[in-house]
Amino acid sequence: ADGSQLWNRTLGGAVNSTPAYDADTQALFVIATNGTLYKLNASNGATVDSFASGSSSTLPLPPAIAGDRVYFSMGNAVYAVDKNSMQQAWRYDAGSAVDTPPAYSATRDFVVVASRDLYVHAIRNSNGSRAWRTKTSVLTGGDPRGTDNNDLAEVARGWPVIAEQNGVVLIKLRLDWRTLWHWNPWPSNNSTMHSNLTNDPDEQALLALDLDNGSTAFIPNIGHGGYGDGDYMPMGPQPVVKRFDDGTEVAYVVMRASPCLNDPCDGRWDSRLGEMMLNDNTVSGMSAGYVRFMENTFFPTDEQANLSMAGDQIFGGHWMFGIAHQITDRSSSRGTSGSNPITTSDLPHIITSSTSCGFSSSHYCPNGLIQDGDSRAIPGGFYIYYNQGTVYDRYWSEYASWVVSG
Repeated sequence: ADGSQLWNRTLGGAVNSTPAYDADTQALFVIATNGTLYKLNASNGATVDSFASGSSSTLPLPPAIAGDRVYFSMGNAVYAVDKNSMQQAWRYDAGSAVDTPPAYSATRDFVVVASRDLYVHAIRNSNGSRAWRTKTSVLTGGDPRGTDNNDLAEVARGWPVIAEQNGVVLIKLRLDWRTLWHWNPWPSNNSTMHSNLTNDPDEQALLALDLDNGSTAFIPNIGHGGYGDGDYMPMGPQPVVKRFDDGTEVAYVVMRASPCLNDPCDGRWDSRLGEMMLNDNTVSGMSAGYVRFMENTFFPTDEQANLSMAGDQIFGGHWMFGIAHQITDRSSSRGTSGSNPITTSDLPHIITSSTSCGFSSSHYCPNGLIQDGDSRAIPGGFYIYYNQGTVYDRYWSEYASWVVSG
């Protein structure tokens, strides 16, 4: 493996969604904006077969694979397609544009999506019938843009996150820009966070639903944030569900709270990594939806990092740099405040361009990295470019995400 290109394909539409690889068929399943699901030979990119939905979308709507079926969202519908024959198993009509990719629950045999009208749907995989459909947000589906105090929210560019052990599905909402400053900064304790979100439900940026019936499971103490600017705030990072060897299950999140990791401590500086409870029993005194403070490399609330995990290592993708930490102590006595957080150690970080140390063919700089042209300092690690300035300003597209290879 040397990173060289094996093949390149042009399909019947743009590909805005991450493909899904299936080891059984050695095929790559790809969704294009023309609404067609393509089955490609993974070794050479040749089209093996395809399934046309008859609808189209430019949203990122990657397919999901479970068992012998491929699931995808397109238009107002969700499709289940046999991965071998590429024939439709069922089609579910949501009654509104389905703006998230599907997520599969193995314990319930449900397929879960969210639609533009902010309804969440659970579909029986056995026959494509509705198990439940619910709307728990007080907001209305629509683009919140930068308008202050509107009642609009979006689910587009997010996806349902399922916590199987606790029977919970988490749905992230994109709210409007002014939520950055509503509590300025966010409170320092969970009880006040919970009270604030109960009294101001239009500030709830993350919904937690009972996987069995769609009712509200609890209120997550999560504030809105993302990589925004100029009165524009995207959805921000999705939670990552982590199950430990003892069966304990939590969600790792980007939370908002004071004290801040940097000064001045206000709504733009109050973001940090956190561990969210999914039940009332994991940590004594911590209710479902409560968050535990963590150590991490600082990023602002309007530059929140996209999260991923591998084992006890947590990664955050940012437009300038990538952070990486190993969780070292999450014992129950930790995390209740910013002064006693869950501890982490630094793993090698990544920065776009740096001249912090002399050029090396390894691109490794062990004693810290400073971004060229924007003097932000992060722990040591790797630079992609050397002495090339703000490369991201010349080739801006989207935020980065870490993908860990097993």
